[in-house]
Order: sequence, then structure tokens, then C-alpha cells
Amino acid sequence: MEYKNSLERIKASIFSGELEKIIGYRFFNKELLLIALTHKSYIYYFKQKYNYSNERLEFLGDAVLGLVISEMLMNKFPDEHEGALTKIKSHIVSRQTLYKIAAKLQLDEFILLGKSEFSSNNHNKKSIISDAVESIIGAIYIDGDLEGAKFFIKKHFSEYMCFDENNVFFEDYKSLLQEKIQKKLKVKPEYRVIKEDGLEHRKIFYVQAFIKNKPYGTGEGKNKKQAEQNAAKATIEILSKEQT
Repeated sequence: MEYKNSLERIKASIFSGELEKIIGYRFFNKELLLIALTHKSYIYYFKQKYNYSNERLEFLGDAVLGLVISEMLMNKFPDEHEGALTKIKSHIVSRQTLYKIAAKLQLDEFILLGKSEFSSNNHNKKSIISDAVESIIGAIYIDGDLEGAKFFIKKHFSEYMCFDENNVFFEDYKSLLQEKIQKKLKVKPEYRVIKEDGLEHRKIFYVQAFIKNKPYGTGEGKNKKQAEQNAAKATIEILSKEQT
């Protein structure tokens, strides 16, 4: 009974426009959104046609995402070489980034699963909800053409294109650390400025990361954000050594 009620709730949420408000796009054809959120296990369980799962839309969405992100990077860095752009792109379209976006959009609450997957809470698996982001992009592309897909991608992926004041790409270590810590300890890292050096217009900031008030890595930078990123990176390295 719980399983059937869950399916009805998900379908009602999809057709009511609840998820559309979250993702920031309104579908002309809501059936496309329904398919985008239908995992193959649901199709197998109810013995429906294969093309009603989200795998084909995921295939399309992956290509569209790569195209749009490539265009965004080429526009932002007209003089950068292909190798560097490829490295940046691989980070932005990685499963880790897709999972963060999926979690932010609460997609685990909207995916239709087979009964066994539902019972084992597989809707929380990174691969399933990460793939759903790409299938939604594919659905938007079909529903609203490339411009619709661009709107969605720019809205939800731009914050993961991390660059410093010199337009140099850097890994978002603060997000990586926060995800790592919240998963295990259910707390957020804290960053404290422990020192400032230099003239007022050329300061160097020194920041230390704390987890449950325990001091960890330190980092420096020309601004607080950069110093926090370096402190997070140092903390990740410390935690990795602690686990070995």
C-alpha cells in the first residue's frame, strides 16, 4: 500500500507543477517530465515498454549538457586551449556535480522506481538521481528546444563553474568537504580568519577550518573565499590521511 501511495503522490506532484517550480521550467508536455523521472526498474516491474523509461532521455541529455557547457566555456575563455577546457568541462559535468544538483532539486522525492528498489531506498543512490538530471535536460530539450535546455543548465550549473578573480578555474573544495562531513557527522565545517597580513589593499588572509570546534587545515589567499578554499583542500588531505 505504501508503495502504491508513493507512486500516486509522485505522479500527482509531477502533474501539479510542484517539481516544475523547483527546477524552474514549465513543460508544455508534462508526459516528458514523467518519463524523465521513470527509472528502468519501474518499467520492468510494471512490464511497460522500454522507451517509457528515462534512459533514452538521459542519453540525449548527456549530449546536450556537454554541448551547452562547452559553449559556455568557449565563450568565457576565448583564448584557452582545448586541453584545459576539457579538464574544466569534465569537472562540471561529473557525477559528483550532477548529484549535488539532483539533491538541491530534491529529485529523490520524484523518481518512479520498481517495488524492490523503492523498498531498499535505492532512490537515494547517487547514480539514479544523478542520471535523472540528464534525463530532465533531455526532456526539456525536446519540450522547449535548445534554448529551454540552455536556460535550465545555466540556472543550475553556473555556480559549479568556479573561477578566481583572475578567471582561473579551481576545484570547489568547500563543497567537497561539506558533502564529506555532512554525510558522516551531520555538521557543516566552520571557517575562521586567524590572521591578516599586508597593506589594506593588498592583504593576505589566513583561514583555518574547524569541524565540531576541532581545528583542521589552514589556507591563505588574496581574499577570504580563496583562503577558505585552500583551508578546505588542506582539511580534505588531513582527513584522507586519518582514514589510511
